[in-house]
Amino acid sequence: MTISGNYDMRPLMLSYRQDFMLLSPEETVAMSPLLMLDKPMPPMQVAHGGAESDEFKRQASTWHAALAERGEAKLVAVPDANHFNVFLGLEDPQGEVWDFLTSHLKGEAATKATE
Repeated sequence: MTISGNYDMRPLMLSYRQDFMLLSPEETVAMSPLLMLDKPMPPMQVAHGGAESDEFKRQASTWHAALAERGEAKLVAVPDANHFNVFLGLEDPQGEVWDFLTSHLKGEAATKATE
């Protein structure tokens, strides 16, 4: 599961953050998971807050689409959550996040038991 991430660092390097991050173009690419996907991925959830900036929402959507090309992926928007409190919308054991996680953990356990 990934939550409210920067999956492509290149846009950050176009902002004031470059002044203190001081990353080379090569380092920027190396720190961008979106640009390093080159193999199938396990089932993944991508969560972001519904009240986050458009850039965080775009990053989550783009990351989700890239993951979905390589395996099962689910995009979750936590209503009214921002970048700092998005975790507060994920803790409900009856919620969709837990359903996804437990279904795959159970499936993994069942697969290992039959090996």
